[in-house]
Formats: sequence, structure tokens, C-alpha cells
Amino acid sequence: FGRIVDWLGTRISYGLAMFVWSIAAMLHAAVGSVMGFAMVRALLGIGEGGNFPAAIKTTAEWFPRRERALATGIFNSGANIGA
Repeated sequence: FGRIVDWLGTRISYGLAMFVWSIAAMLHAAVGSVMGFAMVRALLGIGEGGNFPAAIKTTAEWFPRRERALATGIFNSGANIGA
């Protein structure tokens, strides 16, 4: 997903990753088989896989060098608390 972030840019790729992740999360309610569940989980992983490359690149682009560690810590802690 890192190459997609470099190719499309952070704004579009982050939005795409969140869109795929959100749709995959909603599709869990519609599956009725183990294979369907496995496919939706794979789609969820693809969407989630875009989060960290896009977040790191966004932090590098928008924050000054001395504030990047704090910004990275904040989004990383949010992901850990959410889990």
C-alpha cells in the first residue's frame, strides 16, 4: 500500500484506505459463510494496511521535523487504544 500512497498522494490514498476499511467492516454483517467471512477479513486487512503508510507520510509532510515524533505517537496510540 505504500506504493499506492506514493502514486496517488496522501489525501486520496488515505481516503481510499478508510473507505475500503469501512466497507469491509460493514460487510461483516452480511456474510453467511466461513469463506465469506475470510474474504471480508482479507478486505479489512487491505484497508487497514493503508493506514500506517499514509499516516507516516502525512506526518512527514504536514509537521515540522521536531514535532513529528509527538504526532506519530498520538496516531499510533490511538490505533493501539482502539484495538
